[in-house]
Amino acid sequence: MSEMSGVDLSASELSYLLASIEASEIVGFDATGLFPTKPSSREAMFKQGREKLEANGWMKPIPDYPDEYELNAELLEWVSVVATPSFVIATRRISGEQEQQVVLHYLADESIVELSAVDEKTYRIGHVTDRNALFERIAAMLQCPGKTPLKHYEVDGKAFAKIQSLALKGQLEKAQAGLESAGVTVKIADSVLSAVCDPAQSQIVLIHTHFGEIEAIQRIYMHGEGKQAWIVRQPPTKAEEVEIITSDAGRLTDLLTESLDELTN
Repeated sequence: MSEMSGVDLSASELSYLLASIEASEIVGFDATGLFPTKPSSREAMFKQGREKLEANGWMKPIPDYPDEYELNAELLEWVSVVATPSFVIATRRISGEQEQQVVLHYLADESIVELSAVDEKTYRIGHVTDRNALFERIAAMLQCPGKTPLKHYEVDGKAFAKIQSLALKGQLEKAQAGLESAGVTVKIADSVLSAVCDPAQSQIVLIHTHFGEIEAIQRIYMHGEGKQAWIVRQPPTKAEEVEIITSDAGRLTDLLTESLDELTN
């Protein structure tokens, strides 16, 4: 995976940092525990967060100003991007062993910040250098292969949803017939259905926000993994159809770039 500068923070540290910029939520992230509503719980959380930030060197006394402290500027900037992004990209991967991984990326102007939960009490936050590095990280997380032969099909969205349902119920012959009627060859239909039924499944949700409100959403799905994986995307310009595309890292990068552009228009 591409390099990312980052740190691990306790829940109380992140809660204190969010409170310091008057944030009340994190888009795309279940952060209810970071915003305690009971006054006594909030006071205890902030007290613990401040103590840990000081102990870990993220909060230091200001020379010549008794009882005055300052937070690490870079860390505070990262938290500000998380609190007020223009775009959020939430990537969720379930492996064949049913292990789930969720990573969120927050984009504001040229800044990109990655946020994930290490466990119930620890969060990892860090800066990603640019969009190329971001897309590399997402492709690596989803185990996208290098270059593969391009296969691209467009299928009616409702029809594909029914095909997926049939495949997951074990009615593969009916599902295959549905794909073939949409112009997909027998060999490709078999490959797509194998990927749909594979335990390894991924989803990328791209969110455009404005002043904390969600303006638009796009979703990209990846069925299966490795060279046998297929990407499925519903482009907004063809709302009735979905694109079914062979997976590789470059192709995923192109789709993510296209989706971000479409979300702003």
